[in-house]
Amino acid sequence: QDQYAQSFDAADLVVIARPTDQENIPPDERMDAALLVQNLRARGSEAFVWDNADVIANQIAANAHSADVIAVLSNGSFGGLHQKLINRLQQRFSHGKN
Repeated sequence: QDQYAQSFDAADLVVIARPTDQENIPPDERMDAALLVQNLRARGSEAFVWDNADVIANQIAANAHSADVIAVLSNGSFGGLHQKLINRLQQRFSHGKN
């Protein structure tokens, strides 16, 4: 996982979702989210492992600033994270909170 940590060097904050359903992936090829976060932190990044789309959307929306750039990288709908995050951000910033 250390070889991937440098890919996130430009980010101020990195959130890695705990992977699900890795049963069909050989054990030595499975993603270890906790190890990746440990390696990111060792490189000086602020990084977290959060369990699901609701937790991620809630935490990001609660802590975002109006000028922040938020990138969601996913290989699918990931529990509707994209729309959940948009909805929470719209709700937060439409009420004048920063």
